[in-house]
Amino acid sequence: MEHKNGFQLNEEEVDEFLKKIKSSDIYKSKFVEFKITLIYMIVGILWIIYSDRLLVMMISNKDIINKIQTTKGIIYVLFTALLIYILMVKSFERIRYLSKESIGRYEELEAAYEELNAMQYELQDQYDEIQRSNEALKKSKERYKYRANHDYITGLYSIIKFKEIINKHIRDIKYNEKFVLVYMDIDNFKKINDIMGHELGDLFLRNIANELRKIAPKNAHICRMGGDEFIMLIPNVNDFNDIDLIMRNFLEKFKKNWSIQDRNFYVTLSIGISMYPEHGKDYESLLKNADIAMYEVKNTTKNSFYIYNEKLNLNMLNLLEIEELLREGIENEEFYLNYQPKINLRNAKISGFEVLVRWVNNVRGFVSPAEFIPVAEKTGLIIQISDFIFEQAFETLHKWNSLYSFEQSLSINLSIVQFQDGKLLEKIDYFIEKYELNPNFIEFEITETLVMENFEYINDILGEFRKRGIKISLDDFGKGYSSLNYLKELEIDIVKIDKAFIDGLLTNNKEKYIVKAVIDMAHSMGLSVVAEGIESLEQLEFLQLNACNKAQGYLFSKPLPENEARRLLEEGKVFRY
Repeated sequence: MEHKNGFQLNEEEVDEFLKKIKSSDIYKSKFVEFKITLIYMIVGILWIIYSDRLLVMMISNKDIINKIQTTKGIIYVLFTALLIYILMVKSFERIRYLSKESIGRYEELEAAYEELNAMQYELQDQYDEIQRSNEALKKSKERYKYRANHDYITGLYSIIKFKEIINKHIRDIKYNEKFVLVYMDIDNFKKINDIMGHELGDLFLRNIANELRKIAPKNAHICRMGGDEFIMLIPNVNDFNDIDLIMRNFLEKFKKNWSIQDRNFYVTLSIGISMYPEHGKDYESLLKNADIAMYEVKNTTKNSFYIYNEKLNLNMLNLLEIEELLREGIENEEFYLNYQPKINLRNAKISGFEVLVRWVNNVRGFVSPAEFIPVAEKTGLIIQISDFIFEQAFETLHKWNSLYSFEQSLSINLSIVQFQDGKLLEKIDYFIEKYELNPNFIEFEITETLVMENFEYINDILGEFRKRGIKISLDDFGKGYSSLNYLKELEIDIVKIDKAFIDGLLTNNKEKYIVKAVIDMAHSMGLSVVAEGIESLEQLEFLQLNACNKAQGYLFSKPLPENEARRLLEEGKVFRY
């Protein structure tokens, strides 16, 4: 049975409805009504028969009898009609009552059905919501699992997952099988974060990671340690010759210019390598030794790779000791300055001094700058040392100006760390004001390698120095990149020819041509030229013949303490011969 609105009653509901009707008073009363009807019929028949006989007995006139019979019939019909009417009214009232009750119950059933239907929809929605929640929970678990196993910036393995891979590889390794752990550090990456911001740095890391995936051996596993450091597992490497071939090919493929948001960068890799089982039989040992080898590259050549050996471990311990002694040396004021004169080759007079820092430690004695400067730069201690150099050098310049009307420059070497510090200009302005110095008598020396750290950023700062009247000298020219493309744009005043070219002047004609070409080129660009490391008269004569402007070296004077440098100023003599 189906309602017009789609409402349905099943057979059980219909039977239940009929049972209710059968149990009602109107259904039970049918036997009483039959009895009443039967009695009425008997009474009516008896009335008709005996009333006619009684009339005949009482009245002899047939016309009167007919009239009475007619009247009696009419009365009987009226009485019967009235009785039928009363019975029908009562029946219809009962029917209407039952109909209303039935319709009400039907509506109740329909409302109950609709309520049940709504509950069904609600339960279905709740079930669907639970299903969606389960799906979201499943995806969330998968996402958290992925994040636990992968670096969030690069998508490479996380250090936790990589350690699991290494340990499993060690457990499952076959007899005589070997593998290597490659520890990689991006050279010069810190400048991108410091200068360009972390957002660009993260973008650069993603590009680096994608490149590492491309150029790594197919069976390699790569992980980002953090910062700009990556490690890689290369299975099935048989000997050190295989490592050499793989890594040379790896470095060659990595070498390229990187373009990030219309900015060009040039970065290289410093790589340290350890081999299982020669350099360790567990993850920690292999990682530590690869790290030591990587730092050896970082502190020497960069853009190369070293394979771990015991000597590197000793070097690392030595660097750690120097770092500790450096901190103590700064606190104990163990540093002092020497001054090496620069000679004007036209008149053989002093035209300035280069400031050189020296360190005498109470444990090691004299420590070479070549040994402690790289450690100071790596640890950031160079900032404290350079602050000492600025203070002492500018105080000396002020004193010499007062005593001798010294109108020549003091040149000070700058480190890339000082540029990254972000306070270099502020410090120089402070000392100029403190000692009432003329910036024209201050000269800063930078190297080609420093410039290549970030050409645009460093050149902007050099431009600020030159606006103040400070001179800029490009030190060790020819030893680094020697790019004429950037030399013409670089904010410099002086070019210093590296000692390696000066040493070869007497034995190699090519060196003579190179030195002459550098002098001519610099002069054509309006730059002054200083030659370093002059130790013989023959070298001096060649430089004078080719119009080199200034020179410094042991032929004139070694670096001197401040009191001996003052004596040179007083005497005016600088040649040893």
